[in-house]
Amino acid sequence: MSNVVANLTTDVTAPKPLRKASDVLKALKDEKRELLFDELWAKGELAILFGEPGIGKSLLAMQLADALTRGRPIVEFLKMPERPLKVLYVDLVLNDAQFCGRYTREAGDGEIRTYEFSEELMYDRPPEGADVAEWIRNAVEANPLDIVIVDDLSVVSLTDDGTRERLHLLLELRRLSRVHGLSVLVLVDSWPSGYELTTEATLRRGRVLCNYADSVFTIDGLDETDLRMIVQTRSSGGDRFWTENNRLYGRVSQMASGLLGLVFPNCDPKKNGLPDQILRIKELRDENKMTFRDIAEYLELSKSAVHRLYSMWKPDMDEDEVEEDEVAYQVEEEEGEEDEDEVDEDEDEDDEYDDDLENEDDLEEDPDDSS
Repeated sequence: MSNVVANLTTDVTAPKPLRKASDVLKALKDEKRELLFDELWAKGELAILFGEPGIGKSLLAMQLADALTRGRPIVEFLKMPERPLKVLYVDLVLNDAQFCGRYTREAGDGEIRTYEFSEELMYDRPPEGADVAEWIRNAVEANPLDIVIVDDLSVVSLTDDGTRERLHLLLELRRLSRVHGLSVLVLVDSWPSGYELTTEATLRRGRVLCNYADSVFTIDGLDETDLRMIVQTRSSGGDRFWTENNRLYGRVSQMASGLLGLVFPNCDPKKNGLPDQILRIKELRDENKMTFRDIAEYLELSKSAVHRLYSMWKPDMDEDEVEEDEVAYQVEEEEGEEDEDEVDEDEDEDDEYDDDLENEDDLEEDPDDSS
């Protein structure tokens, strides 16, 4: 028994002297918070990015990984490091063939070209059946890494709910972040919300994961469009900047370089980043006096999508900040003025449509299809 007690005593690490709060403040007084993806994710933080499957989480995450290894922002107005960082992208979703297919394109001359990622970007995954947390821990301890991105936390689930397994991995990633000063981004699938903006409630029981993250943000889209909206739901490092009332807008697009990701419109970061499509709908509705039905047919969208985009416009948004393609959106003005009876009929139609939109169950239907 005495030998057991002696061994236990030997194995226990002697506690260090406790720190004073004032000493902590002095030590970090001159240290600035380094932003990795503007106010959404900072150095040394564990961040969660959630959204519906197929919404573009992986595209954005790989786009961020590539930019961080090159030391340049994905768009000028977003604050990101100006020095290259070493990134490990752990892809638990795609196999190698699927990954190559995503970043391979056929050029105009018929030649097949692949995107050239930075040499600082590591792309790997644990062997099938291996413990993901242990594999990542070994990778971090054996390689000089600044950032780890895990895509997707939902894959580690062993049960229908999977919260226990996902929480185990998340806590290990949090520990690595604290011990090694690692910056971690974790992707998580959510369920469709049926509302304009995805909230943490769509994670269901997995919402508990957000309690252990330093930052949480979501990417959402609008049906039938390539529009994406990014909103931060939690931040331990300060006040949220990209909020429900100040969304970061982007579009899914394949760039000339071959990288598939999000293109962000030039905008004043102190105001809402306003996509040209919202401005165009605002113009067609207010200046050209077009009905929601006509706008929907003209832009090849549903009327519910047009109405939602129109409702996103705010009076303090500066239209000059967004470049519009005048040729693509050119509208031929009809000669002569509309008959007053026809205008009144259109207004009645829109009023009726607005009433229908109050019922969320009717959003996917066209209330005027019978006419």
